[in-house]
Amino acid sequence: MSQHIDLSNPKESAVLDLLALAIAADGHVDAREIAFATDRFQALLGIGGEANVGFVDELGKKISESIQRLKDEGAEVFMQSAVVYFDTEEEREMAFALCAALVCVDGSLAPGEAEFLSQLRVLLGMSEAQVLRGVVAISTQLMAHSPAPQAQCDQH
Repeated sequence: MSQHIDLSNPKESAVLDLLALAIAADGHVDAREIAFATDRFQALLGIGGEANVGFVDELGKKISESIQRLKDEGAEVFMQSAVVYFDTEEEREMAFALCAALVCVDGSLAPGEAEFLSQLRVLLGMSEAQVLRGVVAISTQLMAHSPAPQAQCDQH
């Protein structure tokens, strides 16, 4: 992923689509989850501050649009159309790890979230070792960009 996300780039848009799936996997979506996803994306890209308010708003809007498309198309079709954009092992690991981080942010894993991660792993063609590498990589990046623990979303 580039240092600055291009929301018109199909691969980078597909990451946001998967994040929308992760947000909706437990059966409910709220503004705090969308805000958390936006915040994590900013941290991973190393951006922030007042200068990026427009970008953050655009990012939140894109995730909200993806959630609406998910509702219209259905999860399976939506997920299959997103995963085709990830060509390399590194891209697949990062996409999976971002989704895993998002569904686990509240400290619990709902059955729908576990099913989502299982389906995503299979569609991405990832082994358990690849999943672990991706999760470790994203955890390391998030820790490096988070000086203090992040507020958690409400329990589902």
